[in-house]
Amino acid sequence: MARSRKPLVASAQSQKLPPERELARFRQSLLRWFRHNGRPFPWRAKSAGSYVRVISEILLQRTQAQRVNEFFREFIKAYPSWRHLADATEGQLQQFLQPLGLWRRRAASIVALAREMKSRRGRFPGGREDVEALPGVGQYIANAILLLCHGQPQPLLDVNMARVLERNFGPRKLVDIRYDPYLQTLAAKVLSRGDARSLNWAILDLASLVCLSREPRCHECPLVSSCQFGRTRSCRAGRCRPSGARPAWPKGSCACGIHHRSCRRFRSRACPGPAYPKGDAGGRGALSKRTISYPVNAILPSCHLAKAVRIGRR
Repeated sequence: MARSRKPLVASAQSQKLPPERELARFRQSLLRWFRHNGRPFPWRAKSAGSYVRVISEILLQRTQAQRVNEFFREFIKAYPSWRHLADATEGQLQQFLQPLGLWRRRAASIVALAREMKSRRGRFPGGREDVEALPGVGQYIANAILLLCHGQPQPLLDVNMARVLERNFGPRKLVDIRYDPYLQTLAAKVLSRGDARSLNWAILDLASLVCLSREPRCHECPLVSSCQFGRTRSCRAGRCRPSGARPAWPKGSCACGIHHRSCRRFRSRACPGPAYPKGDAGGRGALSKRTISYPVNAILPSCHLAKAVRIGRR
């Protein structure tokens, strides 16, 4: 009997979804980037079967893809099918999975699913409720099965995909991404057109290689021109990159374009330096008392360590 899912407690209508034109640009930019920068994992090969792809998604939960990739070929060589995996004991599998962490719980759920799939002769059901009724299968693995085995456009929505979507289109309301209606609806809409499998992998690769949680590499991102996060935080790794044409900065402004009274990087002497002439305002690090008036049409690049409010702009 299918397990009941937790009801969505909020409405997706409370947050505005992006228009289809914006989503189309998002897909095109991602897929273009993925063709040149996608990671060639063995479970993504055209020759990979449903068993290889589904078991890889189970192993990838809460684990970096590179760590799984290091021992995945050895794992498939030891357990090439659901039948071989079902014949293994939990102890044997725990020893194999120990480098990945969570090996006790993960081994138990994998063995239970393998035994069920052995009785089904390796065939997954086609309905979501039937898939989620399988042992050890939650929302993420159910989406992976429907996507990789049945070709349904389902999102592989985890914290990494959520980070890319939220930075581009706006934050979610609920802490748990599984029950946030805005994020679930947005992910489904993004994956509703085009090559859903490649688009899922493109988003996950972008999150792992470029859109990092702590030090995102916005200057390498193909979405920076349309990304909400990228437009407001264009300074990365100590190098300030303007979001548009750099104007002629007035005296007293930092070299990154932020007035020195609001640029913490300048005050901590981590910024490349002031824009005013040598010796003016007492030299580097000294604060000018004069008020700086920026042109109304000036395009100011933002620094991720600067305050949100610009001082002196009129």
